[in-house]
Amino acid sequence: MMAIQNQAPLLRLGTLMAGWACASVLAGCAVAGRRPVIWREPALTVWDFSDPAAPLTPASGPASLAYSGADGPGWGAKTKTGRASALGLPPMADGDPWVLALPARSAREGLSLTHRGSPNGAFLRKGRVSNYTLVMDVLWPESAAGSTRSVLQTDLGGAGEAELRVSAENELGSGDVFGGVLAPGRWHRLAVSVQSAKGYGGVGQVHKFIDGRFVGAYLTDSPGEVSRWTLGDSLLLFTDSEPVSTEVALGGLMFIDRNLPMEELSRLGGPSAAGAGAPGPAPGPEKPLSRRVGVVGHRGDNCCAPENTLAAIRQAFDKGAEYVEVDVRRTANGDLVLLHDETVDRTTDGRGRVADLTLWELKALDAGSWHSPKFAGEKIPTLAEALLAAKGRGKLILDVKALDVGQDIRRALSEAGVGPDAILPVMNVDARALADFRKHLGGAVLLWGEAPDPSALDALKASGVGGFEVPFWTVKPPFLEAARARGMPVIVYTVIAPDTMRWLADDVGVDVIETDFPGVLNSLRPKLQP
Repeated sequence: MMAIQNQAPLLRLGTLMAGWACASVLAGCAVAGRRPVIWREPALTVWDFSDPAAPLTPASGPASLAYSGADGPGWGAKTKTGRASALGLPPMADGDPWVLALPARSAREGLSLTHRGSPNGAFLRKGRVSNYTLVMDVLWPESAAGSTRSVLQTDLGGAGEAELRVSAENELGSGDVFGGVLAPGRWHRLAVSVQSAKGYGGVGQVHKFIDGRFVGAYLTDSPGEVSRWTLGDSLLLFTDSEPVSTEVALGGLMFIDRNLPMEELSRLGGPSAAGAGAPGPAPGPEKPLSRRVGVVGHRGDNCCAPENTLAAIRQAFDKGAEYVEVDVRRTANGDLVLLHDETVDRTTDGRGRVADLTLWELKALDAGSWHSPKFAGEKIPTLAEALLAAKGRGKLILDVKALDVGQDIRRALSEAGVGPDAILPVMNVDARALADFRKHLGGAVLLWGEAPDPSALDALKASGVGGFEVPFWTVKPPFLEAARARGMPVIVYTVIAPDTMRWLADDVGVDVIETDFPGVLNSLRPKLQP
C-alpha cells in the first residue's frame, strides 16, 4: 500500500548515535548471521553563537555557516548577537541563551550551511548526502504570524519553494502537508530527520519533532535521478523565493549527516540555553484518543526498520501493533516472499525483477543496509518465515501482488504451523483473487480493497468478503456504520501524522488504523482497563 565537546551538558556523540551501530559507529561491527558493516564517524557540528566577534563559528564540528544572498552576504551586517535578554527576547525555560538574530531579508537571503559530511544512503553513488538531521532552537517574533516562513532549502539558488516551511497558520510542513505548531513569540526546538529515497514506494521519510514531540512525517520519494531532499555540499536556512523573509532568532543549531532515530529526537526535548545538542525540557503527556482503535504496522514498523523484513514485523509487534501489513510476491521458482515492488532495486543491494529471481538469489541480497547499519544483512523473508515471526503475537494482513496464490499461501500457513485465522488477505477489487482465496483459504477474513456504496455491502459479504482495507480519505461515516452493522471490519491506510490519527479515531470513528508509526499510534490509545 501507498502508502559535542564545548559544554558539559551537551550530548556526546555516542549518546546521539546510540543504536546506529552494533558496538561502535567508528569501528563497525559484526552480528551473528550478518555481514560486517564498516561505518564511519558522522559529521556532527554544533553552533551556540556565544562569540560576538565570530557568531557563525561553530562551537564544535567541521561544518560552517555563512551569510548568503542573491546580491551577496552584505545583509549579514544587520544581524545581532548577544544574550536573549539583551536583545529583548524571552529566556528559555533553563536560562538566558546566546542568540543570533537575523533581520528581515529580501528574497534568497539567508544562511548557507556547508556541512562537510560524506555522501550516504540511497544516493551515495551520486555523491549526495541522502540522510541527515537538523536541530535548531528558534523563535519567530509575533509580527511573523500570518506570513509564510522558510526553514530548510536544498536548492542552493534559493529560487524555489523551500523543502520545509512554516505556514501563515504557524504549522510546520512541506508542500501542502502541514502540522505541528511553532507559535510566534516563543522559543521552540525544531528537529527534522531526513532519509531520502529512490523513486516511489514510501521508503524514505522526513520525521519532524517540535519540542521533543513527533508531529508528523513526509515521504521523500520523488521522480528523477535524486530526491529533492538530498544535499550536495550545502543547504540553505531561512530563505526561498518569498519576496521578504521575516525576522528570526536562533538560540542553537546542530547538523549531523545521519538520520537520527525517533527515540533520540524525542529525548532532545525542548529548547535549552545550553545549546541545540543539550536535552531540553521533556514534552508533557499527550491527550489520548477518545476511544481505543486497532493498530496495524504498515510493512512492519516502517518508520524505523526496513520494510517487509522480519525485523520490521517484530518491531511493530514490540511497539503494540495487533496486525502487520506485508506485501507478498512470487519468485521465479514459485516461493512466496515479502516485497512491495516488482523489482528488488529500491529495497536491497541487488537488481532485477522478483519474478525472475530464485529464492536462493533473493536470499543472497541485503535488505537492511539501505535503512541503517543496525539492519545490515537483513534478508528478504519468505511468507512462512513472516508467519512464524507473527505467530502468537498478531495477524498478518497480506497485500498479495500475484494471482492464483491461494494454494501457496495455504502451504506457507501449514509450514508455519498456523491456520487461516492468522492472516487477512487483501483483494484489490479482483473477482479472480476472491474466488481463489475462497477456495483455498476458508476460515480467513478476506478484505476488499475499496470502500463501496453501503448498498453493495450485503452482496459483497455474500460473495465471501469479510472486511475492508481502504485509503483513509475515502471513508465516510455512512459506509463505516453500514460495515460495522454487518460485522465487517474497516482498516484505513496509511496514516503518518498524529493529528490525522486523532481525527480518524475521534471524529470519523474508524476502528483500525494502518500506519508507518505503530508505536506513536499505540502511545495515543487510551490504556486498557484491568
